[in-house]
Amino acid sequence: FFFGPVMLVNYLSGLTGISADALVLLLGMLAGYPLGFVWRYLPNNPTTKHIFSTVTGLGLMWFAYDWPGVTHTMITTLITLAMLKFLPRKYSLPVGWVFNVGYLLVGYYFNSRPDGYHVTWTTPQCVLTLRLIGMCFDVSDGGLAEDKMDKDAKIRHLKEVPSVLEMLSFAYHFGGVLVGPQYPFAIYDRFVKGTLMPSPRPSSGLATLKCFVFGVMYLGVSQAFNVFYPMDLIYSVEYMNSRPYLLRLLDVLICARGFMYKYLGVWKLGEAPNILTGLSYNGMDKEGNAVWDGVRNIDLAGYEFATRLQDIITNFNINTNAWMKIYVMKRLRFLGNKELSQLGALLFLALWHGMYFGYFAAFIMEFLDMMIERELSKWTKPYTDPWFAEGATAVQKVLGKIYCVFLWCATAAALAYGAIAYIQLTVERTIPVFNAVYWIGHFPHVLFWAYVILKAVLGPKKKKKEA
Repeated sequence: FFFGPVMLVNYLSGLTGISADALVLLLGMLAGYPLGFVWRYLPNNPTTKHIFSTVTGLGLMWFAYDWPGVTHTMITTLITLAMLKFLPRKYSLPVGWVFNVGYLLVGYYFNSRPDGYHVTWTTPQCVLTLRLIGMCFDVSDGGLAEDKMDKDAKIRHLKEVPSVLEMLSFAYHFGGVLVGPQYPFAIYDRFVKGTLMPSPRPSSGLATLKCFVFGVMYLGVSQAFNVFYPMDLIYSVEYMNSRPYLLRLLDVLICARGFMYKYLGVWKLGEAPNILTGLSYNGMDKEGNAVWDGVRNIDLAGYEFATRLQDIITNFNINTNAWMKIYVMKRLRFLGNKELSQLGALLFLALWHGMYFGYFAAFIMEFLDMMIERELSKWTKPYTDPWFAEGATAVQKVLGKIYCVFLWCATAAALAYGAIAYIQLTVERTIPVFNAVYWIGHFPHVLFWAYVILKAVLGPKKKKKEA
């Protein structure tokens, strides 16, 4: 399968314990660093940069996913471009949406396995699917009058459809071809033309190095979890039933944390080449320092010290969540209900991840957990706000710190419990783990909805206005 470097990959796989397909993906991401360095010294000519981006991206795609990766991504990219070129804007959006989502789902169907998710050509295809759908929306928005555009559409809209070379460069740019992140063509076009950053170019060396170090560190911790705390063992029914109940809960908490570190490491490692090239440039701060978070997918401090599930959503998978908000949630405003729009976005997010029970169970649980969190926040706010006020007493400050620790623990526990289905994926693998922990994370949902129903039935009735 991995023609050429197969012996090196197999050797490194045996040495590190990392699976061969994951290792090839990792090596492909690391190739972004020397490519990013070369990019900085390319002539300031868009055509040259587009050719370099297309050729190197195709090379990475072939190396990581062989010819299926190249073939499927090329088919969807060129067909989407043809739709945008030859169909009216009002038709290219729905047709492009159905085509790209449908193509991805067919790929998931033929590549799904009973033992869960595996890295295949559908991994870069799911990243490309959002990029191509986003372009369909941007071209559609380009047909609107400017006073009809919202803030995001004014930045992202496209008056003209990109050329074939521009489209291929956008689809295969080495900084996002394998695992993302997401960025619109309008930003990428400015990046290629050299207008995204001021001149002289701000230094990005330290920011690149920090990102790389954090990526390596988190991937190392994730691999240590795999070796010393393997999930296949921890989540096995035999092992869990042999453990005292409280230790089972602790195992679930630790496993989820270690599992998520894989994503954190991959995102930071993939972010660094985009800082190196300048694609991640996001203006200057108040002190006049360059900000390099334009395409970051994770805020490590915000995630690690999250005291609410909303903090997790804000700081985890940032670009994908922003994409969902702009292109899905906002487009569901016609439903007339914010919760329904959120549910629709989460269901689409689950479908985009794959056709497994666990994705839908996890994201529906996220939706329900967020509803509970909002209600609990309303109930507790009058009592807890004085603990964080400017004139809080010493006792109140201590209570505030204790409360923050409690919230951090509760947030970590809710995330870990919701991650069970996300990690296990299939019904056959998920239900036994829920049974082993006695479905404890579902109890808050039962209590919450019991309260909602009782309040609706027994609560005070609104008086009808007299005619």
